[in-house]
Amino acid sequence: MMKLQKDKGFSLLEVIVAVLIAGSVMLVALPDMSSEFQRIYRKQYIEELTADLYVASNYALSRKERITVYLNSYTGIIKILPWRPHTVKVISPPPGFWLDYSFSADEFEFTPQGHITKAGTVWIVSPNKEECHITIYMAGGRFTVQQSP
Repeated sequence: MMKLQKDKGFSLLEVIVAVLIAGSVMLVALPDMSSEFQRIYRKQYIEELTADLYVASNYALSRKERITVYLNSYTGIIKILPWRPHTVKVISPPPGFWLDYSFSADEFEFTPQGHITKAGTVWIVSPNKEECHITIYMAGGRFTVQQSP
């Protein structure tokens, strides 16, 4: 006589319950992860922008030529160009982010001495409306960038 073996595995009901629990956890955790990703993107963008501005200042100083920084609040793109038409760097913000700035024109320059022609502030705004800013100015004869949280 054969013995009946009990099936090993999960029933359909157990699988459905497990999927529902996992889905509920994802619904709770996903909004927090989204804002965390935006915070990381914003921090990375600010660090890249700050580093590129310092590189542009040093580039102007070492090459003894003017470097122009063009700001576009509509697209959020920042272009760093030498006085002659050759692109040094184009910085695009993360998707959904936008820029605003306090410069009277859409540009400022680094002189051959590495100084800036205008001081100002650039605000970086994330899709969830969190904002931070960097202030660009001369301090003690050196170009300086100060970041807000």
